[in-house]
Amino acid sequence: MKSITSILIALVCVLFLSCAKEEGINPDETECLLYNYIMDTNYYESPCFNPNNADEFIFVHKNFYTGEKILYKYRISTNEKDLIYKGDILEQPDWGEQDWILLTLNINHKNLWLIKSNGDSLTQITFNNENYKATFIDQSSKIALAGEDYTTKIIDLEGNLLDVINLNSVHPVDHNFTTNTYAFTHVVQIHTVKLNGDTISHRYYDIEGGLKITSNCQWINDWELIFATQTGIYKLNTETKEKTRIRFHDEPTQYIHLDYSWISNKLIMQKTEQKEIGDKLIEVKSIIVLMATDGTNRQEIEIR
Repeated sequence: MKSITSILIALVCVLFLSCAKEEGINPDETECLLYNYIMDTNYYESPCFNPNNADEFIFVHKNFYTGEKILYKYRISTNEKDLIYKGDILEQPDWGEQDWILLTLNINHKNLWLIKSNGDSLTQITFNNENYKATFIDQSSKIALAGEDYTTKIIDLEGNLLDVINLNSVHPVDHNFTTNTYAFTHVVQIHTVKLNGDTISHRYYDIEGGLKITSNCQWINDWELIFATQTGIYKLNTETKEKTRIRFHDEPTQYIHLDYSWISNKLIMQKTEQKEIGDKLIEVKSIIVLMATDGTNRQEIEIR
C-alpha cells in the first residue's frame, strides 16, 4: 500500500542525499529541492539466490517510513515467503552453500553475522565495528571482506584472518570471485585480480563514455562478467575486453545488487524506478527482476 500523504521536501532531500548511492537513485541536489519524492512502502532490495536451489532467493523488504528491514526467503514456483530476520541490515546479504547467510548488521556496532535460512543460529563473527562488503568464496568455506584500507581480507567462518590481498590504492565498491580470479567495481572501471600462489596479476577495464557503474559485478563463467551502468546491463569478456550491452534502460531506471545462479544460468537483481505522478511529485519503486544472461526472458517477481 502506497503512502497517501506527501513527505516534507526538506526531509525527503535529507533521505535521498544520504541513501541515494545505496538505493540506485542519483538525484541532483538542486533538483531535489524542486521535487517531492514518495517512496513505495513495498520496497524490495538486495536479492541473492540459494546456491543449492535456483527456485529460492533471499531479499530485504525495506520500509522507509518505519525504518523496518526484514530478510525473507522466497520460493519462485509457489510465491511463498518466510521471514528469516528482522533488524538493521546493512549491505547485500550473501547465501552460502552450507546454508549460512552472511549479513552485515548494525547491532550496537556494524559487524558481520551468520544466520541459517530458517532463522536459527544467529552468530557474530567480527567485532571491530566496520561496515564490510562481504561475500562467500571457496564453496562458502571462507569469506572475502572489502575493507577501507585498499585491501581485501580473507577470513574463515569464525572470523579468523587467513590472507590479505593488496589492491594498490584502489578501493573496491563491490566484489566477486571465481576460481582464482577476483573482480570488483570502482566507479567507472571493472578490475580483475588473478591470484596464482604469491603472484598477483591486476588488470582494469574502462567503461566507455565515463558511464558510472551502478551495480556489483558477477562472474557467469571463468572469463565473462555481468554488470550494470546508468544506461544498461553489460557483459564483459575479460580475455578479449569486448563489452556487449545485453539490456538498455534510461536513467530513471537503475539496476543494482546483481546475483547469478550457476544452476539455472539466470540473473536476479534489484530494479529501481522513478515515475512522475503529479506536479513536482515523484514515486520511487523497487522490485526484484529475473532474466537470462543475454538479457532475454525478463520476469518481474510479484512478491505477495
